[in-house]
Amino acid sequence: MRILITGGNGQLGRALQTALAGDDVVSLGHGELDITDAAVVRRALAEARPEVVVHAAAWTDTAGCERDRSGRCS
Repeated sequence: MRILITGGNGQLGRALQTALAGDDVVSLGHGELDITDAAVVRRALAEARPEVVVHAAAWTDTAGCERDRSGRCS
């Protein structure tokens, strides 16, 4: 099965890569996939053509999230 993992460089993303080692996994970190940019996400999906997407990307800077009142952390 072809699986796309967002947040591939994070702790969860790396663990998923290990757990799914028998599948065809495309793992993208923030450097390869800015999930806040819809056009970039569409391109990544078109290129990878996954059967399943595991969305493991997250903003882990909780202090930064507390300071940011834009709603991006909600």
